Amino acid sequence: MAEVSLEEISMVMDDIKTFFQRATRGEVEKVLNVQRTYDEVLQLCGAREDEMNEVIREMTKRVGSAEEEAEPPEDPSAHQERMRKLEEATEACKENIEQYRNEVNTLEKQRNTIKQDAESVHVQKRKVEELARREIPRTKHELSLYAHVSKIAWHYEHGNRIQGLASDPAKGDAHTFDFDPVNFSKYEIANKLWDLM
Repeated sequence: MAEVSLEEISMVMDDIKTFFQRATRGEVEKVLNVQRTYDEVLQLCGAREDEMNEVIREMTKRVGSAEEEAEPPEDPSAHQERMRKLEEATEACKENIEQYRNEVNTLEKQRNTIKQDAESVHVQKRKVEELARREIPRTKHELSLYAHVSKIAWHYEHGNRIQGLASDPAKGDAHTFDFDPVNFSKYEIANKLWDLM
């Protein structure tokens, strides 16, 4: 039976912890949040575009009505006042249209940014899935090998504690163990585990 050093076991356990800490539900939730935000911005852009189109139609009607009313009246000063008001209304409409166009452009930029973020998250998700597809079987095999060699059955239910069952087939006995990494160093825990095997 080949001996496995404590350093190798420690490195494998650190690798396993790092891998499982990276592949969290947080990444999946992040992807879902980005997708929801993208959908919301898309709906907001559509609603703003519809609203802007309605405003443009309304302003066009107003301009048409204003042009019809712009027939020169008998009184030249009243005609000039009406023309001034119409020009002010036209300017206000142009400013509103420009403001709506700027808002639509801003929303379009936000939508594009969110779309890029979503694509980036999807690429990261595929990378994590590929890493999991490659690493999980290898890690399971290594854990199985370590369990077979060390005769330790690990209990993973309490993630912040080191728990399990160490058996000694030669003596025919088994010992449970439960260590808190806060109270013991890695080396102390390793020595205690070696004592149990």
